[in-house]
Amino acid sequence: MEKDQKPGPDRFQNNSFTLEYLDHGPSRDQILSVDPFAFKDRDTLFRYLDQNTPKAAAGIFFQPPPSEQAGSGLLSCMNHLSLWLAKKPASMVFAVSVRLDISGKPVDKNQLAAWKENGLRLIHWQCAPKETKIPDNLLWQVSSQRIWNHVSIPGFSSVDNQAEPVAKCIMDNPHIVHSFDIPGNEVPVAGAYDKVAPLPGRPVWKFLGTLDRLLACMTRVPMEHLIRLRYHDNRLISLGRDIAYYFTPPADLPPGYLDMVCAMVAAGGSVDPAHVRSNLEKAYLI
Repeated sequence: MEKDQKPGPDRFQNNSFTLEYLDHGPSRDQILSVDPFAFKDRDTLFRYLDQNTPKAAAGIFFQPPPSEQAGSGLLSCMNHLSLWLAKKPASMVFAVSVRLDISGKPVDKNQLAAWKENGLRLIHWQCAPKETKIPDNLLWQVSSQRIWNHVSIPGFSSVDNQAEPVAKCIMDNPHIVHSFDIPGNEVPVAGAYDKVAPLPGRPVWKFLGTLDRLLACMTRVPMEHLIRLRYHDNRLISLGRDIAYYFTPPADLPPGYLDMVCAMVAAGGSVDPAHVRSNLEKAYLI
């Protein structure tokens, strides 16, 4: 995939440039939306899908209507889909919209791997209203299988800040929360990466507008590639390509650079930051 495609300002303005570039194959019109629990059991659901899914369909988004935001859990949803999964077209991808289980109960990794192999590309997790935490261990488990995590926070308000810890967790963990949906599409909280120089541009997923368009892109672009795509200076770029490395003794770093490196390590959250600066100051090269 080329890293410097130029979709043009007109395509950028109407948010269609991404599908023009990424969607030379299926489009959002070939993603069907189905409420799986509108059918009383697996057999009824399978018969409906078997008889009513056009052969041109590229994928199915299993999601409840807006009036049923509470939704069901992941295991319950996947169990309801099990008969369809056993007989679905091998090329068809799908996504599910489910309740985010705050207990963080792990899912069997072999099950996750099998679902991914069978076409699961995206999970839309719905936080319960007034939730104050999210199970990052569960999201990490799903992300490690290269399944896209999208988290919604219904009823988020900058006035009522009970959900602020959830929003902060989303901002601090882009490696496990790949996209999010918050009213106003902005997060009025400080994130751990605020002290680090920002990445260039904005993530491509922010310009897609809807999750069915995101799923349509995933019919031909792997999750691990799509997550790196950003729109910057009227072109699409892919993070992590054409990187130039420069090494210098710590004492020769530009002013403030060591501060930013320490802040980046702290924001990652996987290393005890207590001795990071002293260790870096003693490094041979950075």
